Amino acid sequence: MTDEATGQLLGRFVSAVQPVLPLVSVWAHGSLAGGDYQPGRSDLDLVAILGRPCTAAEEQQLAEVHESLGSTSALASKLHCSYCAGRGVG
Repeated sequence: MTDEATGQLLGRFVSAVQPVLPLVSVWAHGSLAGGDYQPGRSDLDLVAILGRPCTAAEEQQLAEVHESLGSTSALASKLHCSYCAGRGVG
């Protein structure tokens, strides 16, 4: 369970990544998945499963997505995401 600000940030994150990459799913891990997440204190640990590996240009776009989120929300500094291409996905 997350607070409203965290939920909004996660929604903005997914909405910003979807046009850049073939996003299959986003998984939470760490305290967010384990239920002991503390807003403003805990990291937001995510794993994005992609339909294919991303290109260098897409990696740059992802960096821009993270930077943009960071400029609009203090919580975004705690958002960490690993991007993994799923096997046989897509």
